[in-house]
Amino acid sequence: MTTTISLFCLVYGDSFSRGFEVEIGREKSISVLREIVVQSGPSSINGARPADFDLWSVNIPISNEEGPQFPDLGQFSKLGIAEIVGEAFPNSVNLQKCHIRVIITNAFAFGGHWNCDGIYNSPPVSSQHFQTSQHDDSLDIIFSKRLAMFQDWMDTPPVCLLHSPPGSGKTTLATLLRRSLSNQGYRTAYVSMLGIGASHKNRGAFDHYWEERAGISWSECLKYGDIMYVFVDDAHHPYGFAPFFWSEIEHLTKHRFDGQLHVLLLAVHGDYDHMSCGPKYMSIRLRGLEHLRMRRREYDMLVDNFISLSAKNENIDMDIPSTVRNAIFGTTLGHPGIIRQILTLLRHQCQQGLHGTPAMLQYLVSPGFQNAMQGSSSLSWIATRRFSKDEAKSLHDALN
Repeated sequence: MTTTISLFCLVYGDSFSRGFEVEIGREKSISVLREIVVQSGPSSINGARPADFDLWSVNIPISNEEGPQFPDLGQFSKLGIAEIVGEAFPNSVNLQKCHIRVIITNAFAFGGHWNCDGIYNSPPVSSQHFQTSQHDDSLDIIFSKRLAMFQDWMDTPPVCLLHSPPGSGKTTLATLLRRSLSNQGYRTAYVSMLGIGASHKNRGAFDHYWEERAGISWSECLKYGDIMYVFVDDAHHPYGFAPFFWSEIEHLTKHRFDGQLHVLLLAVHGDYDHMSCGPKYMSIRLRGLEHLRMRRREYDMLVDNFISLSAKNENIDMDIPSTVRNAIFGTTLGHPGIIRQILTLLRHQCQQGLHGTPAMLQYLVSPGFQNAMQGSSSLSWIATRRFSKDEAKSLHDALN
């Protein structure tokens, strides 16, 4: 058996003609495969972080079909980042089949680029100006009053932790709050810890990682002589190692450094009890998903902007009646990531001719919709979500 394997990949929503092959060593991890997928994939995932999508091992015959059906994910498996490629695909593969389905969890396509929930690792910056990925700001919506509340929250203790499920808007908050702070004249820094690993255990490598992605090292942040706001995204990745980092975070919680340095850790939920170091051992002010949920006016603006962009960039005539808007907002409880995923699916259905309140509500309770949402890492709530009697009655009345 060869030491490498070729896999045919397809982004969900693309036709087979836009599929692409990747070649990877059998001894490599799925984490490495995710990076290769971003590098080799179509323009629609240019700039995407590996955390913005899931890889599913599938076995779908390649055909001339324009829009391949979403597979029944119950028949297949999501590939974990720690799995080994050769173990996930132990046998030689049929090149007439699709082997990998790329399912975006945090991204939404506009104009040929994925419009992701958040910023990516930008080039080093030396001034207050910073760049985000190709991204339409009109879909990043947090009203100024709420941003001010988060700023007040960060100003009180030196270290805060925002802990919530994937795709719930943490990076969007960091993007908008950082921009607001920069406009006020404050120095800011953003770094994603997604690429941190065992090779960054020592301070030199750790600081180099920060310099490459934030334009300033962690050590320099600690020594900065003026007010500075630091956003540490994907902060759960270094749990259990880089003890000097966590020791200094803990020191900040006890000694304010004259209130100059303010750190916001952004992390996802998980079982980290076995980790030797991390924020669970410290007294840190914590906030969660309830603080990220969109308010109704923010949600209405998002829907309006989404419809406008669909018309402008995709030439899609899309209308979402008030009853459907109410149903989406009520059943998602204002979860920003899930809302945008539903809007994306509705846009695709509108392309196929779906229009009107009854048809849209019927789609939102259909097995096809649930199946399409099943691959989303931000939708862990769907397994336990139960409609209340009032919600069920509202949907029933709307459909009849």
